[in-house]
Amino acid sequence: MRWPTIVVFAIAITFFNRMLPAAENWPQWRGPLGTGVAAVGDYPAKFSSTAGVAWKADLPGRGSSTPAVWDDRVFVTCGIDGQDGLVCYDMQGQELWRKQLGPERAGKHRNASGSNPSPVTDGKHVVVYFKSGTLACFDLDGNETWKVNLQERFGKDTLWWDLGTSPVLAEGRVVVAVVQEGDSYLAAFDLDSGEMAWRETRKYAASRASRWPQRDRNVGRRSSNRSRRGDRQVPVGMRRLQPG
Repeated sequence: MRWPTIVVFAIAITFFNRMLPAAENWPQWRGPLGTGVAAVGDYPAKFSSTAGVAWKADLPGRGSSTPAVWDDRVFVTCGIDGQDGLVCYDMQGQELWRKQLGPERAGKHRNASGSNPSPVTDGKHVVVYFKSGTLACFDLDGNETWKVNLQERFGKDTLWWDLGTSPVLAEGRVVVAVVQEGDSYLAAFDLDSGEMAWRETRKYAASRASRWPQRDRNVGRRSSNRSRRGDRQVPVGMRRLQPG
């Protein structure tokens, strides 16, 4: 069964083929600087099933990650026959290769998946991360360089909801944040070898106390519960949270 998940490159044909030099890519979640901001350009402003669309491709399974793009290659994660998967397309929408990485852990939310984290690439390596705990690195031709499972190595996932943290690259390493109830940590791995460079555990206790401002049941509005700081009145929801 093929999931009706669509990769739509309405912007890509303009963004990558006409406006920007080859050195400009979209290598990670939220773009080159992680800001979600594209360079100034003349982009499509209206979209439909046909308008502003360069091409479409049916993914082999459910995936909620955003694609990473480097030169003429597009990388996106999704499930493939019950396995964590990575698929590569060219800029004409032709599939170049696909890889399976082991058993998939499905998402809990109806719109989520085990492939929520987005791939990241530096033009040599493509790193992917999944809800299953699998962290893996490939070259641009789909050859697996290394693979490790963070949950098998450091302990099971204790997130109440779905995992969606995308890995980032820095100084020849891939860094992953595992923030959850209980043991949380940052871990960095060498891009070429997959050897762990360091792992830093969380230094503070996670509070279970609700920090949301209460609603006034009588009028259906947020209760102000104001406190004074000099001449300013600050709603409870905007106070600096104190530990404990």
